[in-house]
Amino acid sequence: MSVIMVKDLEKRYGNMKAVDKISFTVEEGQIFSLLGPNGAGKTTTVEILEGLRKRDGGDIEVLGEDPEKFSAEAKRKMAIVFQETALFENLTVLETLKFFRRTYGGSVDLYEILEELGLLEKKRTLVRYLSGGQKRRLALATILTHDPKLVFLDEPTTGLDPAARRKIWEIILRLKSEGKTIFLTTHYMEEAQFLSDVVCIMDRGKIVEMGSPEEIIKRSGLKSVVKAKIDGKEITLETDEPEKSVKELIEKGAEEINIRKPNLEDVFLHLTGRELRD
Repeated sequence: MSVIMVKDLEKRYGNMKAVDKISFTVEEGQIFSLLGPNGAGKTTTVEILEGLRKRDGGDIEVLGEDPEKFSAEAKRKMAIVFQETALFENLTVLETLKFFRRTYGGSVDLYEILEELGLLEKKRTLVRYLSGGQKRRLALATILTHDPKLVFLDEPTTGLDPAARRKIWEIILRLKSEGKTIFLTTHYMEEAQFLSDVVCIMDRGKIVEMGSPEEIIKRSGLKSVVKAKIDGKEITLETDEPEKSVKELIEKGAEEINIRKPNLEDVFLHLTGRELRD
């Protein structure tokens, strides 16, 4: 079942096409990641899907409805964590979660959520006194107070240390296991490769590649990279036969041999020629 259906979506700003007739679907229970460098059109696309911006052309259904005409019921089935989520600065952490639980009619144990996200000791702390990373975790906690079918996550692990980031990944995967659909945007290629069922890469308003991380990497045709040292000199090889290359390097007396297969970041840079930026 498709939770999001996009066909020939267009958005223009003057003479510039920010989104140029893109089409894709997001199936129920998937983690779908939209990636792209600055100016790719991904932010505009997400805002249109969320009902925050009007489109100039194309057909869209999100949870069976046009985002420009979302019903109250459809809005209750969605949860959005923005990159810069505005929280109530003068509420405590616990009061914030109570507000969201009451607003959406949830019945979960808030203390379990706080413990899961490492915020239990901060439950009486005003939001204004939280660190940036703690605010990110609190923003994610708000979506756990009810039972959304579709979750939009914009850079959910920005500002978090590696351990906290991994914890958020666990929560995202738990949400998926509960049948929820996750629409993710992220700067972290490792994050997209680890979490995503489908990755969609945009550049200059168009979709340049889409599929599972494994499919995208395989289709790229990028080769494995073998690095080694011979007589103190570093050698780098790109090869389709890394095992054969390693054997040959060993025969030549190579040391400190490392093999790296192509990853999603390699593919992204290959397709766009740019680093992933805001």
